[in-house]
Amino acid sequence: SIPKKYHRSLRFILVLREPVSRDLSLYNMLRWDTHDKNVGNDSYKIYAQKALHKFQANQNSTNPQLRFPLSMGLYIEQLEALWKYFRRDQTLILDFDFVHAHEREALNLIAKFLEICPIKGKLGHAR
Repeated sequence: SIPKKYHRSLRFILVLREPVSRDLSLYNMLRWDTHDKNVGNDSYKIYAQKALHKFQANQNSTNPQLRFPLSMGLYIEQLEALWKYFRRDQTLILDFDFVHAHEREALNLIAKFLEICPIKGKLGHAR
């Protein structure tokens, strides 16, 4: 738990992916985990149909695990939970594709949000 005296100075930077792309990425990650019972040998279409059925059967549940994996793409629920405790202006939300396509602009938005100097010079990439 974070002491309340620090709450006002905290900043949250969220990079959110378009929900279908996020779900497909999760599916591909789970496919590599041969022990994952949610995927097995299912095609993405079968996986998505099962996930939708599970979500619909548990849509009124407050337990996100019962609505997993589709509940992960319901960003508004997660944001509202964050904003119960922290002000909205403490949150910067960036689109995943924007960050990848416009790295410098994204970094400058982050720098401005954090009230630090913008990034100068060449951007390097770790591989």
